[in-house]
Amino acid sequence: MERGEAVHRIAAIPDATKSSTVVQELVDLLDRENRLIRNLFKQGTGVSTKYGEGFGEYVSYILDILMKSGNLRDTRTLEVLAYSSYNPDSGFAMNLADNGGAILVPIALELIKSDESFDRWDALSLLGRLYEKRTTHQLPAATVQTIKQTIVNATTHREITTRRWAVRVLGQIGTLDDVALLQRIAATDGDTGPRFSVREEAVKAIETIRQRK
Repeated sequence: MERGEAVHRIAAIPDATKSSTVVQELVDLLDRENRLIRNLFKQGTGVSTKYGEGFGEYVSYILDILMKSGNLRDTRTLEVLAYSSYNPDSGFAMNLADNGGAILVPIALELIKSDESFDRWDALSLLGRLYEKRTTHQLPAATVQTIKQTIVNATTHREITTRRWAVRVLGQIGTLDDVALLQRIAATDGDTGPRFSVREEAVKAIETIRQRK
């Protein structure tokens, strides 16, 4: 696609991505593409259906450039990146949390309020990583408590996969104090699927916590 070719041409120019102007234009471009993806999703049309498989590679290329050359201490840059398309358990998500630190916390806390399930999954992954690195990021005690409680609250979300992600993250960051909650989830979660995926995830989370302690 033409936009993708244009980005590749710009990136091929020596030191182009060192220009703050170029980087800001890429942030703006990514923001527009994020909005396009979301609008198509709401219409029930996959972006690859409309623009082809190359669109995902094009967006991933922009993400890669911005993670390397963008100002990851800038709130808007972090917000645009956080609202992009990526897997919750990807290296991108971990790197975003590690680089964003305290600045990313309010963005992730807002992201989890989204009506879109994929936003909530991403938010839980980001919050879990931020909690893990809370000492490195020198997060205030109140912020740490808010992050933990937000993850715990998500274990009762109406949407099954959001609950499953919350339980998984709680297993990654939780302590023995969280086992009782996870045991209740393992016994009573309302997942009506054939495999009771949330309950199974809770059992795995308990095992993860106990192995860590």
